[in-house]
Amino acid sequence: MKKIALIVGSILCAGVANASVIYNSIINPLPYASPSEGYECCQYANLGNAVTFAGTDRQLGDVTVVATNWAYESEWSNLVGTSDNYTAAGFYLPMTLNLYVDNGGSEGSLIGSQTVNAFIAWRPEPDPVNCPVSDQSNLNNDWQAPNGQCYNGSNSTVTFNFAGLTVPDNLIYTLAYNTQSQGANPTGTPGPYNSLNFGLTTVGPTVGTDTHPGTLIGNDQPEGDWAPYTPQVEFDASTATPEPGTWVLMLGSLAALTFMGRRRVKA
Repeated sequence: MKKIALIVGSILCAGVANASVIYNSIINPLPYASPSEGYECCQYANLGNAVTFAGTDRQLGDVTVVATNWAYESEWSNLVGTSDNYTAAGFYLPMTLNLYVDNGGSEGSLIGSQTVNAFIAWRPEPDPVNCPVSDQSNLNNDWQAPNGQCYNGSNSTVTFNFAGLTVPDNLIYTLAYNTQSQGANPTGTPGPYNSLNFGLTTVGPTVGTDTHPGTLIGNDQPEGDWAPYTPQVEFDASTATPEPGTWVLMLGSLAALTFMGRRRVKA
């Protein structure tokens, strides 16, 4: 029976879709915090970049972005438990990733869009003993990470799944969400989303290329003078989907193995 189980597992694994990374600017390992750009403070409804993919796989799977959160639980304890959006562990926020044709550095037609109700963990509480505040304008008192360094924010990742959407070799993406006064539908009320930023990096992508270095897309318009910063994002392509005939062979093999297994049990 163990041999049958191993064979069945091998057949099933052969049919599971694999993923290849076609663009990646996320630092590995992900740091506790990153430089970042805020939407509420810097008046952004969306922020993104133009990227060119590596390889030839163009059936898009997951896209992961880094969100850097400066909000901590005690700061918003009045909201915890008032709705499903606010918990003791963090808060939920609808976030949208839009993909556009790259029209020479400007947004062309929309290729695809995905919205998720993203969970954002609270930033650790301030640590005034190990991270004393030297700048009185720093309202988000620093916290101390296990590496001994003090930070304002903490990194989370948010993943969008595009389920095999076919994409071109290069495109423009933007990450959008609402804050108190920014976004497609501003909330009009203060919330932890006012302290949520898009995580950035000063290191170039390890896979793929930044199509227009030094330029990002902010509020659907190209913005220069961003060097050396670029958003942290990873695009994965789904590369191995079994053909219909493969599924027939797999099902037939499983049926045969099941029959053999039954005969062995009876014997």
